[in-house]
Amino acid sequence: MTKQMNTNMRTRFAYEQDLNNLKTWDKYKFMYELQGGPKVSWYEMYDNCLICNHTRGCMINDKGTMVVCVTQESPVVFSTKWQSWVHALDGSQPNLNLKAKTGLTQSTTANEFIADKVYKMILSHYPLTPEHTQHLIKERGMTLEEIKERGYASYKQEVPLFPVPDPNGEYVKDGQSVRFDNLWIDRLVKAGLFKNDWKGVAGFYMESEGDERMLRFHAEEGILIPFRNGKKQIVGLQVRLDDDKRGYSESKSTNPEYKAEIIPFGKNKLYAGVEAKIVNIETGEVIGQATDLKYPIIIKDGLGNIVSEFTFKQEPKYKWVSSANRLYGVKANVTAHVAYSLDNLKNKYPYVNTFWITEGGLKADIIASNLHKGLSKEKLAMYGSNVIAVAGTGQWRRAIEVAKNQGAKTVVLAFDSDYLSNEAVRKDYNRMATELKENTGINVFIAKWQEYQGKGLDDLLLNGYSPSIEYLQDL
Repeated sequence: MTKQMNTNMRTRFAYEQDLNNLKTWDKYKFMYELQGGPKVSWYEMYDNCLICNHTRGCMINDKGTMVVCVTQESPVVFSTKWQSWVHALDGSQPNLNLKAKTGLTQSTTANEFIADKVYKMILSHYPLTPEHTQHLIKERGMTLEEIKERGYASYKQEVPLFPVPDPNGEYVKDGQSVRFDNLWIDRLVKAGLFKNDWKGVAGFYMESEGDERMLRFHAEEGILIPFRNGKKQIVGLQVRLDDDKRGYSESKSTNPEYKAEIIPFGKNKLYAGVEAKIVNIETGEVIGQATDLKYPIIIKDGLGNIVSEFTFKQEPKYKWVSSANRLYGVKANVTAHVAYSLDNLKNKYPYVNTFWITEGGLKADIIASNLHKGLSKEKLAMYGSNVIAVAGTGQWRRAIEVAKNQGAKTVVLAFDSDYLSNEAVRKDYNRMATELKENTGINVFIAKWQEYQGKGLDDLLLNGYSPSIEYLQDL
């Protein structure tokens, strides 16, 4: 196991814990064949990536020596389709030629027309709960009209009870062709879609139980947020997890002699209110426990002296809907989101060539709905009220690709106000600005504001402030 760790990574001890837990976590294995070398097993990291420190589908090999990161670039490209790079954890440059080889049949990503139809069918079956509606109205400043037009939903897991036909033909049992009904098949048909239109739509997959196959839809419970392309088609979904559904994925101790043993809940997740044991590494003795992990856990000796303090990190609020590495599943279409103003969203053929660029799909929707409140008529005419959003700043290339495809003449960069103090975000910001300025011919402006006015542009507008907008001349 590699001992030399990057300063941005977690401690070696926490890293070893992760590798040990790989055997018990609900993870899916990738098999890749090294040209002229041994096979390598890769695991998706449900915890924060050791390279980019985000939870975005990055992978680690079973030897603990390499990471495939979807955010941080390296000289070695792992995939151009999914934008990922290989990193050696000892700081060396990996020299790999990797070929995908998986034991589970995967579906090909559905085209935008089918994906849009299927996603709209899914959303229609999950009306927003009163709690989620109140969150969007009171805390995010949205109106009922905006909520309806943008198509949010509240997802709660369902368990279909009946097997379905094999995707390659009729379901066969004891040599006889048998037709079965199914919850999702029935919904597809009632929506005017074909029975197999689910294939290639992220979230759907087949689950085998003996000689039967069940059509499943997988997502975390929370608010479903549609990600749209420039044609207003829904091409992906994210989930905003409720706070009580966000697991605690990591613990940090001020004393290396103690560790927190996480007690699994559900699929090896620890939520607020679930017991955490504090264990002495050398003796295995349980020396403390706690249930509220939102606050530090302080361990004292018999004399009342503090011997260690633990802090726990909660999982991200937003996750992609994905069925990757499941039978006939497909990876999430990690794409940029085009959030039109409400008027343009209602317009069948909106034509715009000015966009704001930010991070976060829901945030972009809120910005697009409120820019008219924070800008003068002259500025609104100049900069517009339509937004391109990426799920994370490391995906800035996707925003540029959408801007170019939309024929953008002007863009306004509007990342959160703390981007200057966040090294990783600042680097992504500078790379995006450089690419836009030097290689696209698009006029680039920067939105600025004071942090006390709001962390993001959405907060700023809801707080009644207006951003200053400056033309980007020199980087």
